[in-house]
Amino acid sequence: MYLVWGAGITLVVAWTSWVGFTYAEYSRQKNERFAEDSLRVGTVLSEANSLGGRDGARRLRSLSEDELAFAARLVENGSWPSRVDSLLATEAARRDSVRAVAALRGRVTGVLHLARVAKTIDGHPAGWRADPERVKELIQQYPYWDDRDIATVANRFVKRGMSKQQLRESLGPPDRTRRVVEAVGVLDLWIYERGANDLYVHMQNDRVTKWSQ
Repeated sequence: MYLVWGAGITLVVAWTSWVGFTYAEYSRQKNERFAEDSLRVGTVLSEANSLGGRDGARRLRSLSEDELAFAARLVENGSWPSRVDSLLATEAARRDSVRAVAALRGRVTGVLHLARVAKTIDGHPAGWRADPERVKELIQQYPYWDDRDIATVANRFVKRGMSKQQLRESLGPPDRTRRVVEAVGVLDLWIYERGANDLYVHMQNDRVTKWSQ
């Protein structure tokens, strides 16, 4: 029994020693990485501060996203000149802008794809090709609209369920309007004059319910 207890105590001591050594090694490596990062990022910050202006801002572009965040913490907790803080803010804003532009470009591409592959939208032949600039304009003006709705509007189509604003953006203001009473209630009727093919769009609660020519 004493042998079992002795073996157990030996294992506990060995495990405790291993944990202590592992934690100490981890702490040492972490401190080394912090020192290396501080030196590298601090050097870039010093160079940016010396250059100033656009050259200083461009120098910060060499920093990765993680390094830029680390630089912000260094400046926040250190005694760096206010110009460095301003340069960091400028670079962060530039990166946000670049990401936003990339996101917009990606969304425009996706909407154009939806517009191109559409064979019919609520009975309309897909004969209209959406213009990239029009798609971009709609996304910027109505970022909360669904991509399919934007594709519909950019294609100058009409579909059931689209809002009054979407209809206006798609086809423009109507030539004539009137109210009609049907079994479902009072509907708004927008009329687009097209010679022998006038378009009649019915709406209830500001949503398109049907259309006809």
